Formats: sequence, C-alpha cells, structure tokens
Amino acid sequence: MSKHVLTFCAVSTAATFALPSVAAAQGAPQAASATPPALAAPKALALPAMVERTLPNGLRLVIVEQHE
Repeated sequence: MSKHVLTFCAVSTAATFALPSVAAAQGAPQAASATPPALAAPKALALPAMVERTLPNGLRLVIVEQHE
C-alpha cells in the first residue's frame, strides 16, 4: 500500500511543477497596451450621519445607523 501512496505523491508533485512550465510554453495572454486605460471620474461619497454620545461612566459612543 505504501508503494501506491509514494507513486501517487510522486505523480502529483511532478504534475504540480510541470503545469506552470506548460502554461509558459503555450504563451500567456499579454496586455493589449502598455499603458493602462484612463480612470473615470470618482463618484460622490455619501456617508451616513454620525451621532456621538457620552455615557455617565465616561464611555464615548459613536453611532452610525444603517437602514437598508
């Protein structure tokens, strides 16, 4: 049984190291352009309102409500 396990380990290890070289030999897809595309204008960021409260024991709370 150990002979079969060792054979399986050897084959799976060989396949793991052979796959990247096969991909390189086939030629990985390359970028169509050397320059990246232009970025779009940033969207406006709307953050919900924060409510700050301090408890009688001095603990400060910052509350942000999220209703979906």
